[in-house]
Parts: sequence; structure tokens; C-alpha cells
Amino acid sequence: MKKATKRFRKKYLSRAAKSITTGKISRFHILRAKNEINLMFDRGYLNVFRPWWYDQSDRWNELDFRVEYKKHALATAAEIENKTRINLKKLQEDYDRLPKHPPRIRKYREPKPQPIRKLKNPEEFKIIVLENGVKKVLSVIGEKVFVVRGYDFFIRHDGTFWVVSDVKTGAAVSKSVGYKDAVAVAKKRIEENFDQYLKILEKFAG
Repeated sequence: MKKATKRFRKKYLSRAAKSITTGKISRFHILRAKNEINLMFDRGYLNVFRPWWYDQSDRWNELDFRVEYKKHALATAAEIENKTRINLKKLQEDYDRLPKHPPRIRKYREPKPQPIRKLKNPEEFKIIVLENGVKKVLSVIGEKVFVVRGYDFFIRHDGTFWVVSDVKTGAAVSKSVGYKDAVAVAKKRIEENFDQYLKILEKFAG
């Protein structure tokens, strides 16, 4: 709750005291009064009880913290009632009767699926997949994207990612959510590791 100025705090407490005696107090003034009175109890603990308790450190074996704190709380409540003219028991009863709002549940929107880029020059290509350790050749639709030293490479969408493969073997070179990213990564890999790529081709040929 937003912190009020001293003048407004006194005004809220005064209005709450008068309203409680008439039996007609608004939700706003109940909540404001509860908030201000809770702050008074907090200040009493921090400024009065806690310093006193630490001063009694040599008597802690004799004293019971809960008993001493209860004495302090009762004294603080009497002081607050005398100062504000608010019956704390009646205020608590009015507070307990307030309808409790259910916690707000934030609804998160499901992200909309991004439209898949359409292929400009679709063709049929062959790819190699492994199923239970067995190589299988499947037909897919894709389009050629670049050529490195006479070797063609194509791209296709597998339902989740864009996948770049070489035309000769159908082996995947790279994949990415983005079309351009998949192409850029694949081209860089082939250009920087072309000799290794040729060795892979030899294995497929064998």
C-alpha cells in the first residue's frame, strides 16, 4: 500500500475511529487504519522492545522472550487505542468481515507460431536419415541456396528448423530457426572445412 503523509495518516485514523463507533466504515478506511496500526506496532518493536531486550542479555536465562514480547504488545495496543481512539478488536472484526479477493492469476499468451518462409524455387531432393541405426533415403522439398567449388547445397524446413544439406549426399550441414542463419553457418562450415567435406563424400561414395 502506498505510504501516506503524516497529515493524511492522522486523517485516516481519525475517520476510521469515528466510523467504527457508528458501525459504518468503508473498506478503504479499514485497510488504511490496519496499515497504519501495523506500522505503529513495528515501530514499537524496533524502537522500544528490541533495544530493551538486548539490554537484558545478562538475564536471558531468567526471561521468556514470548512472555515479555506479549507484555510489550499488550502495552503497545493500549497505547495505540488511547492515541487513536480506535477499538483494535472491533477494527480486526471489521477487517475479517471484508470479502477477500481471490489472487489474480496472470494469463500468459501462447506465442503465435511464426509463418514459415515460402521457397522461391522448390525442388525435390534426397536426404539421409537414421532410423534405429539404419540409413534411409527420403524425398523432401527444398531449394538450392549456394554452391561451393561446384558442389550444390539446398535448404528445407523440417517443421521446426531450417536445415541445410548438400545435394550430393543429402547429409545435413547446419540447422537454425532462421533461414539466413542456417545458410550462413552452413556456407562458413563448408568453406572453412572443405577438405574434410571431401573426405565425407568419399566415405559416402564408398
